[in-house]
Amino acid sequence: MRSFSAAAVVTLCLLAQESLAGLPFHPQPTSSVSGEDLPKDGFTRLRLSLSSNDANSQSGIRLGQVAVCSESACYQANTPQTVSLKNSTQGLGTLVADIVVPLIEIRSVHFGSTTGQKSVLGDLKLQTSLKLEADYRGAEIAVVLEKTDQPGRQLYAPISAATNLWHPEGTRVYYNPKFATTANLPLGVTLHIPEKATESPHIFHLSVHKAGGAFPMIDIFPQVKLSKEATITMSRIERPQPADRQAKLETLDLVPPETGAAPRGNKNRKKKSFKVFDTGLINGD
Repeated sequence: MRSFSAAAVVTLCLLAQESLAGLPFHPQPTSSVSGEDLPKDGFTRLRLSLSSNDANSQSGIRLGQVAVCSESACYQANTPQTVSLKNSTQGLGTLVADIVVPLIEIRSVHFGSTTGQKSVLGDLKLQTSLKLEADYRGAEIAVVLEKTDQPGRQLYAPISAATNLWHPEGTRVYYNPKFATTANLPLGVTLHIPEKATESPHIFHLSVHKAGGAFPMIDIFPQVKLSKEATITMSRIERPQPADRQAKLETLDLVPPETGAAPRGNKNRKKKSFKVFDTGLINGD
């Protein structure tokens, strides 16, 4: 049987207490999602992703205890010990947890202390609480981390977060307004959102469909008012045609909804008129 010295036991106890600091309740264990099985009644799927507020990618960052909390309980997320971080310039994040939790209303995310020269530490209260509901397949939280240099180590503190409902179909695009984001989507569609187009981070859920026309149809959720133009670039859907014809490229410019202007296009596309604040459904034809 392995034995510990008294000093070692005291050290382990102090580390355990320190890792729980900041949590309003002792965290309850959770299970990780297995395949695409639906959680049982009263539970749902929760995904937690991280992104960096730094221009450069970082690796070897340690994670201690991670928990999400409601007004009455906290739930521990099963996370890896080390992660790599990147910013949202490509619309991507680092998934660190995919767990099953009760149908609660999440108000905060907590990162406990751990050892190592680079680690995540801090507590974040969500700007808007995330209510988990049975009618949806799950939800997601994307936390933005800010690097700070401390004597002998680097700490990554949570400074903001975005939330959204989750569905296995479609593409999620993570947007941190500090950076311009260019995301590649199915069917040759590209979404570009400039920096500072919103005041806070967002998780956009996009579905790209073949709707029978020459160009795809795009469904974007949620609807968000932009302060700068976002651009969707799409290619004509390839179909059997004479060899002397080529697929043409088309760009739809989404203007800020305050202008009430119609999307602009090149001379080869049919002109359309629709209000850009209704960005939920964009038809390329």
